[in-house]
Amino acid sequence: MTTDSYQKLWTKFAYFQAALTTGLGVGCLAIPTLINGLIGLDVDASTTVLLRTFGASLLFVAILHATLAKSEERASIRGLLYANLVEDGILTLLSVAAILAGVMNGFGWLLAGAFGFEVVAAIVMLALMPKD
Repeated sequence: MTTDSYQKLWTKFAYFQAALTTGLGVGCLAIPTLINGLIGLDVDASTTVLLRTFGASLLFVAILHATLAKSEERASIRGLLYANLVEDGILTLLSVAAILAGVMNGFGWLLAGAFGFEVVAAIVMLALMPKD
């Protein structure tokens, strides 16, 4: 893949990630009780504060993607993609473990699938990145 075509793909990918994580972050902050209930978690003060904490971290991720969307600095882009890979990989494993342990209901598979998709997307973006 040429540097120019990768840059165009990266910009689209980064803005998509920014929009996705902003939406999910705001949702986790604004309606944590609904989200917890939807995926089968106990709806109490502890799960509410933890989901809101997760929402805040999603906004952090959104800002990084939006800020680096036009960046041509491969090291920064690579670092963000590796961070996504680690975060979403861990979130996939934690979600699957919670489902298998009965902590989350079957609807949690959508969440695990979304995190898994993010892992694949980060791997693809890293694989397509032109060599410096």
